[in-house]
Amino acid sequence: MPNLSGTSVWSPEDERESERNCGSAILDSMRSLDRDIDTVRNRITYLERRREVIRKVVKLALWTAIIGLVAVSVCRAETASFYTYNSCVREGTSGVWTASGERFNENDYTCASWDYRFGTLLRVTNIHNNRSVVVRVNDRGPAKKLYRKGRKIDLSYKAMDALGGINKGIIEISVVRVN
Repeated sequence: MPNLSGTSVWSPEDERESERNCGSAILDSMRSLDRDIDTVRNRITYLERRREVIRKVVKLALWTAIIGLVAVSVCRAETASFYTYNSCVREGTSGVWTASGERFNENDYTCASWDYRFGTLLRVTNIHNNRSVVVRVNDRGPAKKLYRKGRKIDLSYKAMDALGGINKGIIEISVVRVN
């Protein structure tokens, strides 16, 4: 309500109007704040889902790497060498007796292996010429350091000759258990 001097006088109606405007402004601010909180919640939910997806991708990548390493080690070419009476004597073993207790004969189809029990029959195939031979495990070998590098078995002279590897000394093979 204007007074005679031209300045406005504060009235109770103006005060109620001010409270309504202030209340409206507070409500608008609260609504805006609620929208901001909802936006932050949605962003957090998005980030949590994204973190979970990243965690799963990393886990999958690790498992893929582990499986790849296992596959590489399984698919690694295995090798075989041969041994004779003279090579056994040179290495300091008797050259006469095998670990199974039988007499060593380099002219039998036998082999030395750490992976199979004595008496197990194995089909050994030279992967370069596809020749194969069945041998019986009757000894332990090859030397542990060679075994760790991929040397699977030591063959008798006769078995290595049948596979065509005497001149090479070491051949790449595949081994399959027969019995």
